[in-house]
Amino acid sequence: MSNIIYCGKKNETLIDFIIENFNQSTLFHHYKSLCRNNYFDFIKSKNKVTYKKYLYSFRELINALWVYHNNSIPPIDFREAIEKNKSIIEKSVYLKLKEIIDIKSKGKEKELISNIDFLDKYIEDFINEEHKNLNNNKTDIDFLNDSLRNIVLNI
Repeated sequence: MSNIIYCGKKNETLIDFIIENFNQSTLFHHYKSLCRNNYFDFIKSKNKVTYKKYLYSFRELINALWVYHNNSIPPIDFREAIEKNKSIIEKSVYLKLKEIIDIKSKGKEKELISNIDFLDKYIEDFINEEHKNLNNNKTDIDFLNDSLRNIVLNI
C-alpha cells in the first residue's frame, strides 16, 4: 500500500481491514493476469522492446510471487519486493532485474532493446505454471458493506 496521503491522515482502520480481508487467490490471479497481458502486449509481440516494459511485467510477476509465498499484500516498493523474494527468484533473473532498475535510475529505461530471451522464458514459465493451494477466503458481502460503511462514516 502506498505511503502517500493526499488528504487528512492515514486511515489505520481501513488499512487493517484490507490486510485482514484480502483474498490471496484473487490478488494473485490479478497480478498474474497483469503480468501476462503486459508480456504478450508489449514484449512477446515486438521485435524491439524497452527495459521499462520488462519492469512492468516483472513488477506484476514479483507481486504475484509475493502474494503466493507470503499470503500478504506486497510492498509498493519494487526493490523491497525483489530483495525479500530473491531466494525464490532465479539468480540470473534477480541480477538482471537489479541491472534494469539501475538503468531506469539513470533515465535510460525507454531505450529500444532486443528481447532478453532468459527473461522471456522466466515470464512464460511463470504464466504457464499452475499455482495451487491459494487461499480463497470470500468475505461475506454484508460484512464487507457494513465494515466499509463504518470506516467511511467514522472518518
